Amino acid sequence: MTAWCRIPIEVVAAGVQALQDCGAEVMIAVGGGSTIDAAKAIRAVAKETLHIDTDRWECFAVPTTSGTGSEVTDYAVITDRAKGIKYPLDSQALRPPVAILDPELTVSAPASVTADAGMDVLTHALEAYVSKGANDFSDALCEKAVSLVFHFLPLAFQDGTNLLAREKMHNASCMAGLAFNSAGLGLNHGMAHAIGAKLHIAHGRINAMLLPHIITFNADLGRIRNGEYALAAKVSAHGKGFGPAGPQCAAGRDQPSAGGGAPEPHPEDPGLPEGGERSPQGEGAARGDCFRCPGGCHHRHQSQTGCGGACGGSFE
Repeated sequence: MTAWCRIPIEVVAAGVQALQDCGAEVMIAVGGGSTIDAAKAIRAVAKETLHIDTDRWECFAVPTTSGTGSEVTDYAVITDRAKGIKYPLDSQALRPPVAILDPELTVSAPASVTADAGMDVLTHALEAYVSKGANDFSDALCEKAVSLVFHFLPLAFQDGTNLLAREKMHNASCMAGLAFNSAGLGLNHGMAHAIGAKLHIAHGRINAMLLPHIITFNADLGRIRNGEYALAAKVSAHGKGFGPAGPQCAAGRDQPSAGGGAPEPHPEDPGLPEGGERSPQGEGAARGDCFRCPGGCHHRHQSQTGCGGACGGSFE
């Protein structure tokens, strides 16, 4: 199955027929997003059309790529190849009861698939972060997912056998899936499904192609989330704000390295003294413990005192 097509309708129909013929009571979906989406759709359609009580089945989703988060979502995408149209499905009945994350299953994914899938994770996290349905819980998942992607996607791309990088990207994919399942997605995905189906472009890749343009458009709308989208847009569009040790605060945004790998800490990082060595006060940033300033400057700070009064805010 090609990466762009997701699930042909014919596969779902054949799967439903196979279920009826064999009387299955257990379903195990092992594969990428297309495979898991197919299993979810087959299970749901069998319940509706054959009146099979699939809710009583044991059902396991085991992803072998780190991208869609389909193992924890209420969504599936099927394709009518004759018409070149993708149909997103949305129902709680689609959510797999059990998800199993094993990073060793992702090691064989080629670098191109790793990159495409990783950009799908980033798009999920950014869109869910600025969605109208966003909440404190989805925000926390999004922020951690973005941090992991910026740090570990270059490492997984450069060395597919790096199990730590594979594990972190697998976790990021699942967290982003949980986030957008709660908060929803946006224009980027809405356009990606339509364009990807027409032009036969991998889903994660078309997301990556659209993302800078969607962010540029939306970042100009200052009314959204009191400017938080502007922060998310700058982080993604310019590759700044996330260093090799985790997310850095906006006042000390990091520059990507010339080699295309993880970015190096910026010497103006507030956790670094003039000499450029990380100080004890900056250790929180290495763990990703940045704080949102209450003064309204929309930056991340490595101290609960916010920006030190520059924007008039402090934590009580």
